[in-house]
Amino acid sequence: MLIGGGLVYFTGAIDKLAQALTPGEAKVKTVGIETIEGYYAENSNIGRIFVIQARVRNLTEEPQEIKAATGAIYDRSGKKLGSRSVSPGRVVSLEEVNSLSREDLLRAFKDPSGGVIPPRGTVPVMVVFTEADGVAEYGIDIVR
Repeated sequence: MLIGGGLVYFTGAIDKLAQALTPGEAKVKTVGIETIEGYYAENSNIGRIFVIQARVRNLTEEPQEIKAATGAIYDRSGKKLGSRSVSPGRVVSLEEVNSLSREDLLRAFKDPSGGVIPPRGTVPVMVVFTEADGVAEYGIDIVR
């Protein structure tokens, strides 16, 4: 019995078990989605498209880096219809949403290079889906 107990202790299994049973430190939320809106727009070149607009807030006193914002759309059954990652801060006007070609719209959001949100500041996010029939739900995830 003693040998078995010593073997478990020296292999580190006790430490792993203790870590698994002990709750870790709570992560502090540093950014959050302040507002989010999804709507259909009628584009003169493409037809009906779906747009997600959001505002992401830095909840801290330190600049916060964001790699991308990923928008996703779902149908009534919860099936994902599509997702797209964009760089925070890249937006186009409503006039451009309604008139740009598919290629120009996609090009406007093509480079998900990320960005920095200033302390307690906000940054806009826009995700455009050019093929989006049957959207019932939508959301945005912040990629850190």
